[in-house]
Amino acid sequence: MDDDDILQKINSAKEQFYSETPKNTFFKKQQKFDCASSVMSGLNELDVFSNIFVVKDNAILFNYPIFKTVANPIYYDKMADYLFDISSRIIQTYGSYTILVNCTSVTISAIERYKDFVSVVSKKGLANNKGLLIKLNSVHIFNPPSFVDHGLKILVPLVDNSLWDKIKIMPTV
Repeated sequence: MDDDDILQKINSAKEQFYSETPKNTFFKKQQKFDCASSVMSGLNELDVFSNIFVVKDNAILFNYPIFKTVANPIYYDKMADYLFDISSRIIQTYGSYTILVNCTSVTISAIERYKDFVSVVSKKGLANNKGLLIKLNSVHIFNPPSFVDHGLKILVPLVDNSLWDKIKIMPTV
């Protein structure tokens, strides 16, 4: 399925969900997870994951705007496994890799909502003995929110300490 088609299906499913279930003003976390489940129910997981983690040469672009629409704890293990698989393939070809994170529309509540995904990736990454963190050149954060320093502090206890030296905040253009 081509990228435009999957994005159209994701957006249509999201609109359908919210037309049937009006958006909550408060207590949005569970509603967002319910929406994500609804959106994912009619889609091929691998098609969606390949649009969240876009591979270009030795780089993986993490597309947060798509992630936030489909992220639900029931998919975190599969997403982490997909990320490790593509990282391993890139390392086999290029010897190392870079992650580019598109933070467009990230909020403090989103960091809080999705920090369990970061925890899953971190724990599984340390347990799988593939040494992916050693082969990671850098993590470039694009379109950082104004509170990026605070947001990173929330995530500090969840990831390996060696990752912090690899994070580069890119200025907004």
